[in-house]
Amino acid sequence: MKFNRINVYIAIALISYGCAPTQQPFDVFSDPSARQEALTGAERQLLSIGVVEPPSFWTRIVNDEKYSEAHRRQCLGEFFLRHVKPGTPISIFAQNGAANWFNRDNFSLSIPGGKPPIKIKSDAGPLFVFAPDLLRRQQAAIYIQISQKMNPDSVLGVIHGENPLPITIARIGIGGIASVKVTDRN
Repeated sequence: MKFNRINVYIAIALISYGCAPTQQPFDVFSDPSARQEALTGAERQLLSIGVVEPPSFWTRIVNDEKYSEAHRRQCLGEFFLRHVKPGTPISIFAQNGAANWFNRDNFSLSIPGGKPPIKIKSDAGPLFVFAPDLLRRQQAAIYIQISQKMNPDSVLGVIHGENPLPITIARIGIGGIASVKVTDRN
């Protein structure tokens, strides 16, 4: 490759975002020793990439304690941002190693602080708050409204793959994960 001023500027820009020019964002996230600057740069790169990875790419990292808590939290956010949208079956959690994240202590109908950060669809089921330890430490949560009226224990049964009902995500809101702002998806 012939170096010219433009190539050098591009290389400097990529390095300043935390990724070397030859490093793909998924390689950065896969590296347990990746520094936060590199993860932030990889996160920025993901904004221009469509969803090409399986959901299990993210859940594998979240479930692996050899990664730092901050690294795992960022991957938890990417899993939800990239793979969990309105219309997504909640069986996605059981199918991709994420069902163990949900339990009675971190998945509830109660709304901390009152008003949820998303608009609730009146023709759908209840709104649940998902706040696992990885998120609670950052005072963050994921707000999930499901497509049908069900009690929390029944929903947990579907999430864990014990009850194969065709329940989907009606709305989802994510707040406070790393640098991610609250998002409200229709």
